[in-house]
Amino acid sequence: MLADCNPEHPTPVMQIHGALDPTVPFDGNSALGMVPIETTLEFWSDYNLCNPVPDLQIIDFFDLGISVDHQTYKDCQNDVRVELFKSSGMAHTWPIESLYGIEATREIWSFINQFDLARKNRLKILHLV
Repeated sequence: MLADCNPEHPTPVMQIHGALDPTVPFDGNSALGMVPIETTLEFWSDYNLCNPVPDLQIIDFFDLGISVDHQTYKDCQNDVRVELFKSSGMAHTWPIESLYGIEATREIWSFINQFDLARKNRLKILHLV
């Protein structure tokens, strides 16, 4: 699947995933052609020319009995980022903070609200000229 992906510009990517997801397993499912989530992140990190070593923040939610790993690949082309939120206690569901330590709606909006791909692509073209 990744071999068929041909993006045309640096692309910000955020993944929110449950470690217990049986539908889209975190470690992939080769029988179904699913690569591990880490492989997908590495693809986007490489494509976006990010620092290959992500920052890692582990947030423990002792009252919920889970943790959330937040990986961020920084210093990418055109100031995009590649991020992963992985909740240790979550399966294939929409994450809400009171159950899984992350509020997907808030995180997604916060992430996409930072980027203006049309403007950034114009800046990239101007720098090439």
